[in-house]
Amino acid sequence: MKNKLKLLFPMGLLAACPLFGDDQVQATSVEESDAVIQTSDWTDDLRPYGEARFLMGKPKSDGEGLKFKPGLAIEAGVHAFDDFRFGFEFNLTQCKGDKGELEKDGAKYKDVELKGHMMNFMLNAYYDYEIESDFEVFAGIGAGLSVSSVEAKGTKEGEIGKTKVRDYDKTGLGLQGMLGAAFNITENFNINARLRYMHVFSKGRLFSVDLGLRYSM
Repeated sequence: MKNKLKLLFPMGLLAACPLFGDDQVQATSVEESDAVIQTSDWTDDLRPYGEARFLMGKPKSDGEGLKFKPGLAIEAGVHAFDDFRFGFEFNLTQCKGDKGELEKDGAKYKDVELKGHMMNFMLNAYYDYEIESDFEVFAGIGAGLSVSSVEAKGTKEGEIGKTKVRDYDKTGLGLQGMLGAAFNITENFNINARLRYMHVFSKGRLFSVDLGLRYSM
């Protein structure tokens, strides 16, 4: 009897081994599937968006007396974690101004006019707060590069007609803050308005009221 028990015991262990192995495989599969589910849940929170805006306002450039015309902006980014957005923005505004008189190489120029443009490349972060299902307010901050190009033309003393006096480019760091509101017109489209203030460290500042149309996937 003892000999039979000795034989049955190892046989029982061998028979049980596949069962333990299956349990381990199943547990591993469950852990892997959980990891996949967690990853997919995180990526589901990212929703791309694109936006076009019309910039209106009368900002000035310090020291040059420039006034900016209405401009355009485009932005592309993603919605993340329900309430946040992160986007890359490019905006362009044209500017003009009157300098009065300038002197260059001993010659005097009168009725000097300034014409140019400002391009801004900004990385923005927003927080969206839903008031109702179709209405939300948002606040944002941004940082990036601002590039300004200005050309001065005037009438040289003793001559007729305007000639180029000088032109120059400025590149500087830009920081901006924004406050706005958005209204959903469909499931994917909304119209929005914002107040924007940008400070450029190459002696410029930009204040504008923006009207935009945003598409979110």
